[in-house]
Amino acid sequence: MKNQLIGRVRGRLALPALLALLHAGGVAAPQGQAAGAGAAGPRYTLRLSAERAAPPPRLSGSLQFSGERGVLIRYQGLTIFSDPAALPEPPPAVDLVVLSHFHPGHIERLARQNLARATPIVCTGQSALALRALGFRNLYIMETWDAIHVNKGAARLRLTALPGRAGAALLPAGTMDAMLDIGDGKGAAYRIYLSGDSMQRGDSAAIPRRLPGADLALLHPDGGRLLGVETAADGVINYLRRDEVYPFKARKR
Repeated sequence: MKNQLIGRVRGRLALPALLALLHAGGVAAPQGQAAGAGAAGPRYTLRLSAERAAPPPRLSGSLQFSGERGVLIRYQGLTIFSDPAALPEPPPAVDLVVLSHFHPGHIERLARQNLARATPIVCTGQSALALRALGFRNLYIMETWDAIHVNKGAARLRLTALPGRAGAALLPAGTMDAMLDIGDGKGAAYRIYLSGDSMQRGDSAAIPRRLPGADLALLHPDGGRLLGVETAADGVINYLRRDEVYPFKARKR
């Protein structure tokens, strides 16, 4: 990333399985979808209307650590909000929400802030029950290894649900991690691994086998902080500053 991630971690973080996600290069993108897609077709396909405004620079994107644990990811007019606890000011136009698990306080706060009930939300089945009770209706229920394709203008996203790693003592059942393959459908892509709410033992060795070559891993080692691990930095682990915008650029595979 051009804005260097800060606060080099020197603690005892045993991350061999996570770092395995970042080794050795990605997968060529099939025509019409983001790179790194598995052989199986998606469970869902979501097509969003693109704005008529001038597009951002080709292949450029950004991410922002927002609120308690949320990550805003923007690419070519597509805005993804992972695990939001509150809408920032001014509130962005969110195309897709990704929930690793259901946190009642977070979602109720979003509901009070008038997050549109028609906003597409990718979640587990357990989360969907609570979301429906709050009036959210555009839900995409995922099981492990399910995928959803999202198309908006020139942007292409393939989101794959991964085994959740949160400890049962910390979070309720029904958690998921996610792999985001963001690109243009023409061979350029950026692969982001999103962890759930916690970093515990029991990572699935199947993740790097099925979806190798992540460009960036975003991890929650403890309450209120976010780690970034990127291949361009030779696997150096650093904290992201809250609310600072970090650019990234998809690359040809």
